[in-house]
Amino acid sequence: MKKGVVALLAGMMILTGCGGNANSSSDAAQTEAAGETIKLGIVTALSGERASVGEYTREAAELYAQQINDQGGINGQKVELVFEDEGTTEQSVINAMIKLYSRGDIAGVFSTTLSSNVIAASPTIEKYQTPTVVSGSSTNIPPLGNQYLWQARTTDDLAGRIIAKAAVEDLGMKKPAVIHLSDSWGSGIANHTIAALEELGVEPELIITANLDEKQFSPFLTQIVNSEADGIIQLAHQQEASIIAMQAAAMNIDLPRIGASGLASPVAIQTAGDAVNGWYAVTDWTTEVQTESGKAFVAAYREKYDKDPDLQSAFTYDGLSILGKAIEIAGSTDHEAVNSALAEVKDLPGASGVFTANEQRVFGTSLFLVQMEDGTAKLINTVSR
Repeated sequence: MKKGVVALLAGMMILTGCGGNANSSSDAAQTEAAGETIKLGIVTALSGERASVGEYTREAAELYAQQINDQGGINGQKVELVFEDEGTTEQSVINAMIKLYSRGDIAGVFSTTLSSNVIAASPTIEKYQTPTVVSGSSTNIPPLGNQYLWQARTTDDLAGRIIAKAAVEDLGMKKPAVIHLSDSWGSGIANHTIAALEELGVEPELIITANLDEKQFSPFLTQIVNSEADGIIQLAHQQEASIIAMQAAAMNIDLPRIGASGLASPVAIQTAGDAVNGWYAVTDWTTEVQTESGKAFVAAYREKYDKDPDLQSAFTYDGLSILGKAIEIAGSTDHEAVNSALAEVKDLPGASGVFTANEQRVFGTSLFLVQMEDGTAKLINTVSR
């Protein structure tokens, strides 16, 4: 890693330091006086089918820690990362979080787990009263009213509106087929997309629900081909999104088509290859991001890992940056102080955008409309909330 790139990005994130962790103000003061590291917990997929998510998560987390520590840490104390594997079930996610929370030395937690798992883990997060930032974007998360649960990304109501608008106004769909996953995120973004379509005077020709981890989408695609649908809107995570694109290409389907964030990720693009070309997507991340902090992140990531960052890379870097900024503001690692400081985070430049906490404990402020061409998500437009 060249020091110039590291210094440039770390400076743009405007993150300076703070201290270790404890479960009370007095313990926090003792930890800080002892000069211990600030421990940030990360719950992500380190095994199973979503292990590629964990790889990008680990890489981005380590890049964040390296840059912050090279700049002197947070309020003078170095950052230390503690990873836990989320496993493959809701209970394994909860167990991973409990393992971190029960250590007693974790200042805050970031998790890339799916929205449905976040919702299942919410009572645990609330019980341990530890500031937790997640990449899940479901609109079902804010109504939980969990004061310790924060979302780094925009919620799916904005994504649904942009997908619907692009499908109708840019791609000319009048009778689209909507295919979505059955989990909390998939059902939620589908509801928002369909509602937005109806506001534009468009009724979906078909609405198809597929199971999470579905592998055979050909029967669904055949159903679409045999209908009067004039376009495809797919709302799926990275693995499922790539499978839909590959199976649509194998069937020579040439309808206008658009997807969500998962489709525009390097994981999906690398898996599907040329099959993603021509698809549009509404996403939280593209390597063509135009902000200075975003460009610096891409340059630093490529230099350190010799590959492009995935959307999970950006989510992780931004989520940890948000936690770090809150610790800096709090001047402490006391959980209540950090949690209160999260609400004060404003106009924080990150990899994928600028982050400001709102009253629903959501930080994301913008999304990108992209089109896949030659293995790249080409930026078309940026839309703010």
